[in-house]
Amino acid sequence: MIRTTLLVLTFAVCLGLHAEETSPVQLEWQSFRIFSTGSDDRHLLVFQKKKDPGPLLRLQAWDYGHQRIMNVAPMRGTSGELLYAQTFDRGESGGSITLTFFKASGDAVQPLPFEIARSGYNAPEVQSGSGPSRILIPCEAFYGKRVGPFSLTGVYVSGHGLSMIPRIAVMDQAQGKVNLKDVTFSTGVRNVLNGFLVQSEKALGEQSGKTWEGAEGLQLAAGLATYYYFKIKLGEEADALAKITRAGIKILDSDQEKSSPAIHAADWLKTSRADIVRFGDAEKLAE
Repeated sequence: MIRTTLLVLTFAVCLGLHAEETSPVQLEWQSFRIFSTGSDDRHLLVFQKKKDPGPLLRLQAWDYGHQRIMNVAPMRGTSGELLYAQTFDRGESGGSITLTFFKASGDAVQPLPFEIARSGYNAPEVQSGSGPSRILIPCEAFYGKRVGPFSLTGVYVSGHGLSMIPRIAVMDQAQGKVNLKDVTFSTGVRNVLNGFLVQSEKALGEQSGKTWEGAEGLQLAAGLATYYYFKIKLGEEADALAKITRAGIKILDSDQEKSSPAIHAADWLKTSRADIVRFGDAEKLAE
């Protein structure tokens, strides 16, 4: 559920806002002018009706607390325009990036009852073009999980291993409701996904013949599990295993006894296949 707090206000004074404290109009959307304003510990997204006379009257505002508002822009769902806000939450290890979403309903603005949050190392992204906007959501299904003998590093430690591969979603508008629809493995977005898979395969080739160990090794292993999962879902498991086997990569957990042999990456993936599919299928796109 969205963690922001909705404030419905009649006069700006109720919010403690004055005209000189607001930023210039960032965007005109539907029947609203949109402002953002705030201090170090309180950031607000403010909607003003275009038809209302006078400055900052009859406001609706969303309080993001200490999350800084980075971007506000329109996007398309499957049958109409929506709005998204991108916020940044400061913190150790890259912080986090969150997308929240709104729809116009008559003279009011309504938030959608979910948000997309990911590590600040790889932000969720909205790509607009012809047709519904695509939302690219970095897959983090295997980071911080125990897969076979390895406890994989969390994505917040040092980012994605190999390269980031996203799930792809659109906003599906049907029967008056808006839902996040996963279209990652649809043929219509395959060209988008292919670019990320090629990046992972290039990084895999650069690691050829190496033994991965320590925290960095486990981070790379999490990226490898991500790549393998996506290839499984695309029906290209044999191709993935052939490329990983050819790379000859081995993994050595720093917690293992020094005398323990490193494990071939392809063997680890094959024996952990059920867990990889289970973790991948269970990942939630939104909260």
